[in-house]
Amino acid sequence: MKHEFCERAVPAPSASKSSAKLCAPSFKPMRRWALLSLLPLVLAGCGASQVRPVDRSPTPLVDPLPMDAGLFLDSELRQYVYKEKRWNIDWQVALGEAGVTHANRMAKATFRTVREVKALNAPGEPALALVLAPRIEEFAFVTPRDAGGSLYQVTLRFRMNVHDSQGRLVDSLVYTGYGATGSGSGLGSTGPLTAATELALRDAGAKFLTEFPLQPVVQQVLRGEAPVPVPQSVPLPAPESPKESP
Repeated sequence: MKHEFCERAVPAPSASKSSAKLCAPSFKPMRRWALLSLLPLVLAGCGASQVRPVDRSPTPLVDPLPMDAGLFLDSELRQYVYKEKRWNIDWQVALGEAGVTHANRMAKATFRTVREVKALNAPGEPALALVLAPRIEEFAFVTPRDAGGSLYQVTLRFRMNVHDSQGRLVDSLVYTGYGATGSGSGLGSTGPLTAATELALRDAGAKFLTEFPLQPVVQQVLRGEAPVPVPQSVPLPAPESPKESP
């Protein structure tokens, strides 16, 4: 978004000496008053742009897996804020609340029952088949000014770590959502980026619901087998390669 009040003003054409003398007493106070009245707009245009998206994904129409699961939401996810200064604008995208809503929505749609746990290293709960521990791994966005186009584009990557009832890591799934919204959508200065982020949340959720039930660890549990902990020497899956947003 172009913040016009951050641009240098173009001076008006010079008036004649005689007219300048006549207007000087009344013009200077008016000019000072006008500049002071514009000061809040200048500061707002060059200050922070705060974005607080909400997970507006519809209720998933999927059959839950016949198992009981736990959900661990740490402080990093709850308080996640992406910060970046670009084009003299301080962008702050508060994703914590939306991330928590997203994780709860995905877990409750995936499993028969879900119970939030306070820690992964707590005493084991045999009734829980798996414990999910989501985190936001990457957030990136492109504005129309960056790309010379008309779209705000967002990439939102989650990592869903999967643990057994003893808190041991048994799998890790990376899934990414993409969203784009036109700059001329009439949503205000931060509205298009908010809308694009919410679309990315929805896209990421659809991918998780499609891919998670097919993971080997889930199939193991469905067969009645105990999930095998991941050896510490085995690296976690690398994030999928970024691709261009639509």
